[in-house]
Amino acid sequence: MLQEEITSKPSSEEVENLYKALSDEIKNFLIWCIIQGHRNEVEKLKLDPMTHFKTRAYLQLLINSKKINNLNIKGLAIVDLDNLKQINDRYGHLIGDKVIQKVSKIISKVTSQNTKMEIIRYGGDEFLILFFDGRNFIPTLHKIIEEIGKKEVRVKKEKIKLTASIGATKKVTNLSGAIKIADKNLYEAKKQGGNKVVIR
Repeated sequence: MLQEEITSKPSSEEVENLYKALSDEIKNFLIWCIIQGHRNEVEKLKLDPMTHFKTRAYLQLLINSKKINNLNIKGLAIVDLDNLKQINDRYGHLIGDKVIQKVSKIISKVTSQNTKMEIIRYGGDEFLILFFDGRNFIPTLHKIIEEIGKKEVRVKKEKIKLTASIGATKKVTNLSGAIKIADKNLYEAKKQGGNKVVIR
């Protein structure tokens, strides 16, 4: 039972840190969770330790909540690294993690001027971006691809070239449905050789 899972309300410091990390569009949702006293729900809002982006559990919380309909999402994109499996197989997962961290920093830098978005670590090397302002939606995605393509990771005397693919959509009447569309577009980008954006 839910009441059996609730041991105590989150501390004021915990709430404050989480509150500062969220965009304005999500803050009301966080307040709603706190008012309900659901400590486990608040815990899910914590950041991914490797990338400092929101977690997939946080995304699932949004999907399960009726509040998602009030977020007014203008665009959705899934960023996926190209050939990470080959990098892990050849150089090991420590290097793979280094690649993920480097790419997350690139995404953060490119999107740093846009506060009306949320970035979520959707999978091991996948990042889901929710845009609440669609004016720079497409240019931002192309900029992410461009900046990732400029970077490389050094392993001893070798240089690992980085690229990524993006599947995106502006059709976000339903979040789960939009994710499926973006994922399909991501598959198409990969099918075309990667290192590109597909929006439909």
